[in-house]
Amino acid sequence: MRTNDIIRDVAKESGQTIIATKQFYEAFCDVLEKKILNGDEVAFRGLFMIKPNVTQPREVKCHFDGKVHKIPERKSVTFKMSPLLKKKLIGTEV
Repeated sequence: MRTNDIIRDVAKESGQTIIATKQFYEAFCDVLEKKILNGDEVAFRGLFMIKPNVTQPREVKCHFDGKVHKIPERKSVTFKMSPLLKKKLIGTEV
């Protein structure tokens, strides 16, 4: 499913125009991006949670050459599905 498909489906479900739904979608994505870049956790109750992560810098020893290599700090995002959605996905709850 692509962005245009989502916009079209949401517009149809909500009774809004595609243009209004696209404007809402773009604003929603901008706010979501700002929250994640700010380090905030974003939760969609009943669906999922998005949480920014920072992996601390570390040193590892290579087994091949015996040298110590530095791994820099790394930023990522974790995605966790809600238990309710997980149950619906595997079919244990309707």
